[in-house]
Amino acid sequence: MSVIFFYKPKPRRNRKSGFFRNLLLILVGCLLAYHYFDYIFPDTHRTQQSLQKVKSINNTENEIVAKIKPRVIIPIEEPQNSPIPLLATSKPKTKPKSVVKNTAEITNRIALILQQANQLINDNKIIQARKLLNKSLAGYIADDDNKPLINLAIKLGQQTILSEYVYADDPLCQWYKVKPGELLVRIAKRCKVPYKLLCRINHIANPRRLRAGQKIKLIFGPVNAKVVIHDLVLYLYLQDTLIGGYDVGLGKNNKTPTGTWLVADRVRKPVYRDPDTGEIYAPDAPDNPTGGYWIRIRGIAGNAVGKVGFGIHGTNDPTSIGKFKSKGCIRLRNEDISEVFDMLKPGLSKVETIP
Repeated sequence: MSVIFFYKPKPRRNRKSGFFRNLLLILVGCLLAYHYFDYIFPDTHRTQQSLQKVKSINNTENEIVAKIKPRVIIPIEEPQNSPIPLLATSKPKTKPKSVVKNTAEITNRIALILQQANQLINDNKIIQARKLLNKSLAGYIADDDNKPLINLAIKLGQQTILSEYVYADDPLCQWYKVKPGELLVRIAKRCKVPYKLLCRINHIANPRRLRAGQKIKLIFGPVNAKVVIHDLVLYLYLQDTLIGGYDVGLGKNNKTPTGTWLVADRVRKPVYRDPDTGEIYAPDAPDNPTGGYWIRIRGIAGNAVGKVGFGIHGTNDPTSIGKFKSKGCIRLRNEDISEVFDMLKPGLSKVETIP
């Protein structure tokens, strides 16, 4: 009998499937080893990762702070149509401490600076004279002995900045040719000043009629203010250059806080509510204590921090200018507040009140 054997070939294994199976086993093994290591040493690698994350976050925050620090954030605004409170609560000192002065030395210094400034003016170097005076007054605006320097600095500031002329080498001013479709409001925004200030300088009656190709003078702000409390004077600066000085009335019983303020907003013909009596004055009322102008300021540094309800405004009592009679606000004559109102820019202009 013959026996027949049938040979059945052994099927070949799929090499690809074996490769992926081995790879999967390796990954599972690594995962189990990771969890085992994490169970035995739970804090080691996590601490290192946390430190790296903290360093990364700190570096990022430092970069962000460095970018934001020069800017000032406007506080949350109050409703525009709400009555404006003017109640003051702070009682800072209004007069600086008396110090022993060398009168002869001060007189000689001032005389020398005036001589140098006048020589520059005679040589038609007006901008250099302006820089010399403002540099000499930096930090000394509250010193009564510097009145001659202050007066000349204001005169040069008004002559070079608030006039319709542009002096050579003036970094604060330049001529500008209006482009087609440009609006004065947008041009002023780039300059960081209210558009009405550009209207005043360029004698523009209607800013909507700005013509393409028209040549106008630009100034680069913002305009800031400094109030010398003991002297009852408000000074205006374009950046760090004096351009004006105004007599003011301030808070009775030292109710005008010292410090730095941010101009929050400006209101023309505001409603006024007397914080003492509760009486409300209509915007057009002749006895409205604001004189038709209200510049709201918020405290951001010094004793002014957190103070609200203060402002710069006109008055229905001109005899109060040059006196401490207000509830803490800064009063100006109505003809003066109309100028200051057009110069200070909400969100950019600052007001410093010093003893």
